Amino acid sequence: MTRICFLTKIFALILVSTCIFFIQSSSADRNESSYLLASDSNPDYDTVFPDDEIREIYITISPESWTEMQEDMKTKYGEFGGGSMPGPGRMGAPGENMPDFNRPAGMNLAKPPYENGPVFLNQEDPVYVPATISFQNETWNHVGIRYKGVNSLMTAWSEGIGKISLKVDMDHYEDEFPDTKNQKFFGFKELNLQSGMSDASVIREKLAPEIFHDAGVIAPETAFYKVFIDKGDGFEYFGLYTLVESIDDTVIKTQFSNGTGNLYKPEGEGATFASGKLNLSHFEKKTNEDEEDYSDIEQLYRTLHSETRTENPELWRSELESILDVSEFLTWLATNTLIKNWDTYGGNARNYYLYNNPDTGTFSWIPWDNNYAFMDGMGKTFGGDGPLGMNKTPGFGFAPPEGMNMSMPEMQVSGQGWGPDGMNNPNQSGFMPPGGMNITMPGMDGQFGPGMGMGGSVSFSMENVTDRWPLIRYLMDDPEYHAQYVQILKRVAESSFHPEKLEMICDHYHDTIASSVIGSDGEREGYSYLTNESDFDAAFEDLRAHIRSQYEKAMEYVKSQSDT
Repeated sequence: MTRICFLTKIFALILVSTCIFFIQSSSADRNESSYLLASDSNPDYDTVFPDDEIREIYITISPESWTEMQEDMKTKYGEFGGGSMPGPGRMGAPGENMPDFNRPAGMNLAKPPYENGPVFLNQEDPVYVPATISFQNETWNHVGIRYKGVNSLMTAWSEGIGKISLKVDMDHYEDEFPDTKNQKFFGFKELNLQSGMSDASVIREKLAPEIFHDAGVIAPETAFYKVFIDKGDGFEYFGLYTLVESIDDTVIKTQFSNGTGNLYKPEGEGATFASGKLNLSHFEKKTNEDEEDYSDIEQLYRTLHSETRTENPELWRSELESILDVSEFLTWLATNTLIKNWDTYGGNARNYYLYNNPDTGTFSWIPWDNNYAFMDGMGKTFGGDGPLGMNKTPGFGFAPPEGMNMSMPEMQVSGQGWGPDGMNNPNQSGFMPPGGMNITMPGMDGQFGPGMGMGGSVSFSMENVTDRWPLIRYLMDDPEYHAQYVQILKRVAESSFHPEKLEMICDHYHDTIASSVIGSDGEREGYSYLTNESDFDAAFEDLRAHIRSQYEKAMEYVKSQSDT
């Protein structure tokens, strides 16, 4: 389905009028979608995801339901603001607490050797409670709402920050209240209100999907929302959030010619597609859940690891392209590497969707969850001390000082170090490249570090990507696909990721949201990830520097390939 790109339209609009970039929503294109049959069910993108406005949403939760939410969180993560998460088995020996070093933002552990990952990362979703939603003179009752997230959720809770991501399900209570069956918010069943954890700029969750869109990658719509919650004592400002469209709700219905196919949200070791690691339970079905058919995933895995890859590369490419939109994947890979979104495939086995369009029979790769985008690896803040705000607050920071050692139950750490594009010692899995700190765990060799998991971004050359990530490694080992990747990287860098273009957008967003984040009408203490208001401006300076640096590195790599 044809889609008008965000940034292209914005760029033209600004040149013609005010020379200020306005990020485009493709709502007009989407609302004309032939896939949506009933006009009254069409999602209203203009209202819910405006191009250039901040919306306000009001959520009422009874005191009893609010208490239920908090008690549920205490059970899962300990006391609010407690700084540690007590409970048996969360780390080390049963009954021991986790070490107090900003665990969540710095501990994206890979799944093995535990089937579902370390217990402190293996929490079930928080509890839903009923709420009333008010927005633009409309009210919806008996709506389901809960906290959402993993790392971001644990970080905010343990640090005592009330600005936590929220998921809204409009007809969650339809069994109890039949009148709410198929209840929608201007055509949307689900709302994802992202808190921007660790993001002092508060724009990463909006900017990253728009760059993906402009580059030609399927990604959700986004918009800025001021969130007000009444939990019994009147409405309180909980901060500026980013509303992110749900993939399984409307994206597959409006951005594909056929929205009835299989949608998967992979997570876990099986989601790496590594040889011998396929586990269908790691591919959560978001559509057609009642059908126990994962043959398309199995076909992709078999084709990827077929012997024809080395024996008959031309045949292998043909077979792979019959099940995976390879050009689209390479576009995602190039764009994601430019952005430096490390908390996804190539760094961690999560935060992407796979959609099999029945009209083409091929999988599309859909990026998800960009709160750690525009960063080298695991981090605390975005803005402040050091590049991209590393080590702004006490605790486990963006990258440890050179030679830093630390100890954890059943974990050994050493300063084996990193080279510019990879590891010096593949058996001493690296934690992150800047500080040269490595972590090993029994039975988990080769699973941490850039291109290996547990935080750390891949290089443009992909030389630091191991065969744990075969969708990257195998394609980069193929001369034709590698050449396509280099061409795509050049195109995206010179268009969707061009510094002048993005810096103008960043400046516009800064001016648009500033009064909702800082100042007398800005975020309140305890409901913000800013250490002080100066962090807001510093975050944008860091972001501009990051964009320029990534662009220069990308173009340098492209030139090196043309010289060979």
